[in-house]
Amino acid sequence: MIRHGKLIRLRPEVLHFFDTNYLIRPESDLPSLKNVPLKSRWITETVRQEAMERLSGTAMDAIDRSFRTLTFSDLYEEDHRVCPVFYWFVLSMYNPATVGSASFLNDWFDSRLIKKAVTQEDREIYQKLRRQSGGRAAMKTGTATASNRLDHMATRLHKKARRSLQDKHPSYIRDIKSLSLALYHSLSSRQNAVYHTTDGDPAILLLKWLDSMTMWITLGKNVLSRLAAIDRQTIMGGGRVNMVLDFAEFAREKSKVLHSMLSDRRKTNACRFTIKHWNQLERRLDEDVYLVFEEEIAGWLANLHGPLSCGGTANAEVGNWLGLRYHWPPDGAHLGKLRVQAYRKSVVRSQPMAITASEHDRRCRYRQDDFNGRIQEWSQFI
Repeated sequence: MIRHGKLIRLRPEVLHFFDTNYLIRPESDLPSLKNVPLKSRWITETVRQEAMERLSGTAMDAIDRSFRTLTFSDLYEEDHRVCPVFYWFVLSMYNPATVGSASFLNDWFDSRLIKKAVTQEDREIYQKLRRQSGGRAAMKTGTATASNRLDHMATRLHKKARRSLQDKHPSYIRDIKSLSLALYHSLSSRQNAVYHTTDGDPAILLLKWLDSMTMWITLGKNVLSRLAAIDRQTIMGGGRVNMVLDFAEFAREKSKVLHSMLSDRRKTNACRFTIKHWNQLERRLDEDVYLVFEEEIAGWLANLHGPLSCGGTANAEVGNWLGLRYHWPPDGAHLGKLRVQAYRKSVVRSQPMAITASEHDRRCRYRQDDFNGRIQEWSQFI
C-alpha cells in the first residue's frame, strides 16, 4: 500500500468479486457498477449460498445471469494445489498463532473459547497482558486518517469474531472463506482482482492474512537455513529437531518481509488484490486497501501450505513437507527467545493423487470439516 512506480499487469482481465450485500440490497443503496464489465463480475460459492438463503428462485436466476460463480471444486479440477492452500488462508484469518502480531493475545484467548477450555487463570492472564499492552495496538499505515479507520475496523472485527465464537453463527467464517477463495484465485491465476464489499472486515482480514503469511515465511526460512544435513535426515526419519531463535532478530526480519509485501517499490510485472469498501453510512467509497504481488511471490503464496497437509496434494517442494511447532510467549528460562520444533508432516508426496474433486471431498478432512461446520472449531494454537 506504499506507492512507487507503475505496475504492469500479468494478465489483462480484472476479476471483480462482490459480497452478499451487493446481491440482496437495493441498487439505490449501492455504488454504480456501470464501469464493471458484465463478463468480469464474480461471486464465490459462499456468497451465492448466502444469497440463496435470502432470495427467491427468480432473483437467483437473475444473479446467475449477471455473475459468474467461483467454486472450490472447479479450482480443484484445474489444480489440486488449491487444497490445502485455501484452507491455510482461512485459518490464517480465522484463528492464527502469529508471533509478533498485535492480535496475538486476542487470538490466543479466542482459541481457548473455540476449544471451550477457558479457565479462570486464562482470564486473569488475558486481562493482565491487555493492561500491560494498553488494551490494544494501533495498526501502522500511511496516514493518520487511514490508521484511525483501520484501527476502528479491527476493533469491530474482533467483536464480531468473538460473538461468532459464542453463538456459532456462520456469517463470520463465510466472510473469511469467500475472501480466501477470491484471494487464492487472484494469486494462482496472476490476475488483478477487486473485492467489492459493504463491510469493513475484508480489509482487516486481508492484513491479518498478510501478517500470518510473513511470519510463516520468516519462520520457515530461519529454520530451513539452520538445518544441517544430519538434522534433515533426523526429520525425514520421523524424528524432531529443536532450535532456539533470537526473537528480536526474528521480529526485524519479519518486519522487513512485511514491508516488502506492503510496498510496490521496484515491482513491475505483478498482480494486485484490492479491497474496495462502500461506506454505507457516508455513501462513498473509502480509500482502497490493496496488496501488490510480483509473479514469483504470487506463485509462492499460492503454493504455501503453512501447517496444513492434504493427502491428495504434492508437498515435497518449498518446505511444505516441514511441520513447525513454536512456543510463545517465552517462559522465564527463555526470555527473548523463540523456541521452535521442526518435524516431518505425516504426509509427504512428490506428486498429487489423480482423484476427482468429488473423491477429494470425500477423503479430505478439511473438506469434511467445512461441510460439517467443524471448520469453526479450527485454531492454530495447540
